[in-house]
Amino acid sequence: MGREAFAALTPEQLKRFAVIDYIAGQEKNAAYNLLPYKALPPASMAQLKTYGKQGGALLLSGSYLGTDTKSEEERLFMDEMLGVRAPGRVANDTLEGVWGMNTPIELYNLPNATHYFVQHTDVLEPTKSTAFSVFSYGKGGFSAGVANAEDMQRSITLGFPFECIKDETLRKYVMQGVLKYLLKK
Repeated sequence: MGREAFAALTPEQLKRFAVIDYIAGQEKNAAYNLLPYKALPPASMAQLKTYGKQGGALLLSGSYLGTDTKSEEERLFMDEMLGVRAPGRVANDTLEGVWGMNTPIELYNLPNATHYFVQHTDVLEPTKSTAFSVFSYGKGGFSAGVANAEDMQRSITLGFPFECIKDETLRKYVMQGVLKYLLKK
């Protein structure tokens, strides 16, 4: 569903979703954009906050989710709702990929004819005792994703676009693990 349709949902309509998978891809607000285009625009943040406070399960992924959060309100959302902060970025052209679920995960990180690729991704670190790192760049490298379970809400925030996991079978395996965590009550 598009941003406008998502922003128009009522709290009652949001309750119908078992999980919200927010895909930001490579969206970010940049000087060269013709229109402002945030990875997490205010209307989307408000909906995710409403859904999370209702005990919702959130999966957020994107290359700029952390570093595109520049305002204090955006940083508070990342910290309070998701238990995440973004101290920096990683260049992916020489990266070995992502490590998580005891498995190396290769990303589309170079130009190719099959799928868009990610040149840079966010380092995301946990900010709360309820949050922990679930993926890293390379084995034991910077944190690439954070899981958080607080009150009735659960979330996983990835500093890379989930859809950029190269291998389809591995992508399904990772999604099964993510859903198992998010839907655990």
